[in-house]
Formats: sequence, C-alpha cells, structure tokens
Amino acid sequence: MSPPTIIAIDAGRSGLRVAAADKTGLTPIGTGPGIEHTSRPDAANTLRAALRTALAGWTPPRRAATVGIGLTGVFAPSPEALEVAALVGEQIEAPAVHVTSDVVTSYLGALGTAPGVVVAAGTGTICLAVSPEGDTARVDGWGYLLGDDGSGFRIGREGLAAGLRAADGRGGSPALLAALRARYGDISPLIALVYGTTHPAPQIAAFAPDVATLARAGDPIAADILSRAGAELADTVAAAAHRVFEPDDHPEVAATGGVPRLGPILTDAFTSALTRALPTARVRPPDGDALLGAARLARGHLGRLDGHVQRLQRAA
Repeated sequence: MSPPTIIAIDAGRSGLRVAAADKTGLTPIGTGPGIEHTSRPDAANTLRAALRTALAGWTPPRRAATVGIGLTGVFAPSPEALEVAALVGEQIEAPAVHVTSDVVTSYLGALGTAPGVVVAAGTGTICLAVSPEGDTARVDGWGYLLGDDGSGFRIGREGLAAGLRAADGRGGSPALLAALRARYGDISPLIALVYGTTHPAPQIAAFAPDVATLARAGDPIAADILSRAGAELADTVAAAAHRVFEPDDHPEVAATGGVPRLGPILTDAFTSALTRALPTARVRPPDGDALLGAARLARGHLGRLDGHVQRLQRAA
C-alpha cells in the first residue's frame, strides 16, 4: 500500500486493530491479540507482538505522517505512555506518535471534542465525562477484579455462573447451561480455558453474546442479567456527569463498544435507568468507535482532551 497520512490503532483487551485513515474513512490494515494492561510486567512484549501480528500484511518500509493509539492503562502523559510511543515507532516510521487511554479514543470516536459523557463497554467498562469548561471525570475502568460493572466480562461471568448453578442443581438457568455446553463442549473444558490462561477476561466476556441470544429468546435469567448491566452502565454515566456538569445542563451521552450492541433489552434498561438518574441527559448514537477516535487523536487539535495525550515527536 502507498504510505498513508494517518495510522489509527485501537488496542483493547479483546484485540488490537490497525487502520489507515484519510478523508474517505478508515481502511483496515490488520488485527492482533488484545492488550490486558500497560502495568503488567509483560505489557511491552505483548504490545510489540500484537503490533507485529497486526502489521504483518503491510510490507515495509512502514511510513506514516502521524500515528494515534489508544489503549488501556494510559490516561495522562507518563513514562509508560512514552514507552508505548517508542514501541509503535519501532514498527511504524512516523514523525509523530500520539498515545492516550482507550477511554479517550472511545470518547473522541463517539463525540469528537464536544462536551458530554461517553461510556465504553466492551470486555471492560470505563466512562469519561467532559464539561464545556474542560473539566473531566473518569468513572470505573478498574478492571475485572475491581470494577467493570455492566461490561461484557460481567455479563459473561453472570451467564456462566447461572449455567453452572443449574449444573449443580442450585437453581440457575438450564438454558444458559445448554449454551455453555454448546460453546465449550462441557464444564471441564470451560474450567481449563478460564483458569489455564493468563488473560481470562476476554474468554469470559465471549459468552456475553450467548446471554443476549437467550435473553431475546425469553430466558428470564439471561434477560435479567442484561437489564442489570444496562442499569449499571446508566449509573456509571450519571456518576461521571454529576461530577462535572451542573444540574440544569443537558449533556450529550453516547454508549460505545460491544455491549451496547447486545440488543434492546440492555439498551432499553440503560435509557430507562439513565432517565431516572440523569433526566437532563440527551442520549445520541456515537459517531463511531475507538478506531475512529484514534484517527481523530492522530489529527490533533483535541481542545479539552489535549492534556490527556502523550506525544512523541521525531525529526521528519
């Protein structure tokens, strides 16, 4: 391919995506494994390997004018963010690399630089509110052991737990047990998969679409799991909004990531709970996802969010 002007990278827990961006949109380049967290001891090697996989189809020399990357564990300028920029620079020759948190790229993809609130719910959950004055508030993003309420991990875990309770004869959902067996073969392969990996969250979150399918088919336990997830995401949005908006403000709200795409049982619960918790909110569809946000990050001129970006400039 000819050298693109902009390279956008979205490094989430479930996978890494790379695309070239121009005025016509985004052109996919490749995908790689997910990135758990930049604080992990193996984070640098994991990111390096994931980038190498995603860029395998792009023949060297790999050049761009600018690169934007969003990933978990980076929110403000820091040594860790500089290390990420340097790792990207190893594989893509570019005068500028822009690094930020995946919640910032999710926000940029959903609302651009306009004030509002964006909740990004995929494998994990994180929310960012930005006031008209430029004040910001982050809510959740604590990871699957400490937070991630309403996330794909939470939905998948609750669905699997309900299936395992049915297997034990402790209630639960026979329908979710059947779905568990259809996906994993039986319980033993599931246990080996979850406890035999260093990154269990994506494995567990992969069951969330099965929960959504059964919810749509009428399973009451699956439907309850989805409804509670929607309400938890609304609580997260309201908490972020209350920290930076005035009571009479009307913040725009967008939900992005894989979880909002699980269907109306979840999104209706989200809207209903948000109406109660934040009646002045204006829910709108996102412009796009975190990959679009990474492209917008690379273009710069981020206004209120500029202070949350680590930049590495090199001589052209």
